[in-house]
Amino acid sequence: MRSGIRKRVIVGLAAGSLATAGLLAPIGAVRTPARAATPTTAPAVHLKVLTFNSGGDEWGGNYHKPDSPAVTAPINDVLRAIRTSGADIVGLQEPFGELRLMAAQLGWYASPRCYVLSRFPIIEPPNANGFLCYVEVSPGKVVAFADTHLPSAPAGLRAITRGVPRAQVMRMERRTRLRYIQPWLDRTAPLVAAGVPTFFTGDFNSTSWRDWTKAVVRANPRFAYPFRWPVSLAMEHLGFRDTYRQVHPDPIRFPGTTWISPYLDLKPAINPSHLLYRIDFIWNGGAVQTNGVQILGAPGTPDVTMPVSPWPSDHRAVLGSFTVHPVSPPPLVSVTDARVTQGADIQVTYHRSAPNDMIELLPPGGDVAAPLSSQAASSPDGSVAFPTGSLPPGDYDVALVSGGTDAGRVRVSVVTPAAKPTLTTPHAVVKQGHRIRIAWTNAYGNRNDWLGVYRTNASNPKVDYYLAWRYIQAKVNGATWIGPKSHTSWPLGPGNWTVRYCIDDGYACQGSVSFRVTRP
Repeated sequence: MRSGIRKRVIVGLAAGSLATAGLLAPIGAVRTPARAATPTTAPAVHLKVLTFNSGGDEWGGNYHKPDSPAVTAPINDVLRAIRTSGADIVGLQEPFGELRLMAAQLGWYASPRCYVLSRFPIIEPPNANGFLCYVEVSPGKVVAFADTHLPSAPAGLRAITRGVPRAQVMRMERRTRLRYIQPWLDRTAPLVAAGVPTFFTGDFNSTSWRDWTKAVVRANPRFAYPFRWPVSLAMEHLGFRDTYRQVHPDPIRFPGTTWISPYLDLKPAINPSHLLYRIDFIWNGGAVQTNGVQILGAPGTPDVTMPVSPWPSDHRAVLGSFTVHPVSPPPLVSVTDARVTQGADIQVTYHRSAPNDMIELLPPGGDVAAPLSSQAASSPDGSVAFPTGSLPPGDYDVALVSGGTDAGRVRVSVVTPAAKPTLTTPHAVVKQGHRIRIAWTNAYGNRNDWLGVYRTNASNPKVDYYLAWRYIQAKVNGATWIGPKSHTSWPLGPGNWTVRYCIDDGYACQGSVSFRVTRP
């Protein structure tokens, strides 16, 4: 739980209906991908899945920058915890732009858009926008995987312990965490309903209604009253199962707390005045058999069954053991990384629709009848590579073409070897209340890279308060507006302002552009 990141309070969404039981649309009404994975009778695969909020206050501000090869001691501690767990797939939260580095150190695969590390190849389907991935756990067979980090503020858990009325807390939960999670539910619900093995990990910043029953309140009166946490109800409504509660159904004997935890040399005090919560979850759905669960954390701390020292995070991690029967993915094309350095190859994974399918490299939005380059999809599942040495920097599309028809495409951006994020604006001077358009190039492509608006004389993005902000939707190149629908404060007051590009929900910022606001 990182209440210090205030920009998580409200996030711009294309949220679906929250009708059923006051929570969400029926499964049949949820927006679905064009084609879903297909259940099969593939041989069983045994998997270990870890959910891990690895950030300890940005590791004390001491962490790797994307343009540096250095590996800091806290990152080595995170890697040690992952290795100790024996996990095959890890859903990460707060990696602060480190996923590619972590994957390189582990010899694994990474998806900075889905926030997933894996021993197995990761496939991002078209239009998933980081809300869903497939993990190829056996040749041509996949499980579905999603990972989230829900808003930490306003904190409903703390509100209850401070006597805030039940109805007010429920409105808070529905307007923040339930609303925020909707894009993930839209994409995972059809898969769970179809029986596709699906895992959904994350720091949910709320707990389960099963942890907040009348019996629990009687055992811990500081919880004030029972509460039916809406995100957990929404997950169960869609058919997801809470892995920890599957193994340990008694929340009094096995609270399974994951926050807060001592970590590194910062060691936040744990004393009777602190309430401990279970906010880190592995949900599983579809054809998944749960075999066991463990909690990783600092030795000698509550609920830890797999101690790791030194422990690098203020969250404990949860490890689940499962047996699954993976499935065939839908026809799709995917790129290993959406940001490719000029001279390296664009690595493409595909699952073809028909024997004569082609994989094409196109200009952005280009017609499949006029590709820049094309290769045959020579096997039902495979990979191809497109060289970039002669390609100018910029955006490109990779498309799966079946029978001359576009069967799905993904965007990839080619950048120069020394490329750094840059920001520009056509609005050097604007009147108060007017929107400002900000364009960027060469961003790192993490799902939670963001733009923050600061006073120009602000020297430390982590300490100085930003007055507006926006996520950039993991786009390497793009543009957005800072205006009334930006988050936090609007309108900006008269004076000099600077927009900073900041990396992956952290405060390591590279690239900026300034403008001046004048009175109307």
